[in-house]
Amino acid sequence: MNLDPILAPGGRFHREVVIKRSRFIGVVIPFDHSIPMKDLIRSVQEEFPRATHYCWAYRTRWPRLDEGSSDGGEPSGTAGRPILNAILASGTWQAAVVVVRYFGGIKLGVRGLIDAYNLSAAEALEACPKVTLEECVPVTLRLPYQKEDQLRYWWGRAGLSPQALSWDYAQDLTVRGILPSALLDQLRAFMDSASPRGEIQIQLGEAVLAPSPREA
Repeated sequence: MNLDPILAPGGRFHREVVIKRSRFIGVVIPFDHSIPMKDLIRSVQEEFPRATHYCWAYRTRWPRLDEGSSDGGEPSGTAGRPILNAILASGTWQAAVVVVRYFGGIKLGVRGLIDAYNLSAAEALEACPKVTLEECVPVTLRLPYQKEDQLRYWWGRAGLSPQALSWDYAQDLTVRGILPSALLDQLRAFMDSASPRGEIQIQLGEAVLAPSPREA
């Protein structure tokens, strides 16, 4: 797939706004379909019990391009879509946002609900910590010690962080790390140049979505 780097929530986060005595709590949750949306909603219900509404939306690029939303009992189109619009406007992926509403006794009307749910989600998304994610491949390299400097040089020239590698000094040098899938062809070209006799051996794992190992 060679997924370009994307911005995603760095962890679970919530922020509250009060609009005409109703409390709106925007809960941002990293989301990749590995945990069903209904289970995430249940966890929010446990954290914020006895609320009037739990409305939500999500957007993902991995493992598939997808989005969804629910009005959670509010009038159609007044909650789920405004939350999703906030996610889209933020440029955030791999994110679910659940907006919890505790009714304060004053009806907001259709326009008021749309604005309130959008604002709650937008403020939570803006304030939550972010992380850059990228499609990466776990790599294991085995090489002679005399090739170490060449590998370190290539890794740095590729713009990758040295912290993304671990080094095991045994009979041969074993290096483990995570490489952006987009750089895999460049790594193979380096190996062909640096080890024409196959001195550097490589083992690849399954592609994953992970924090980017590129230098900030």
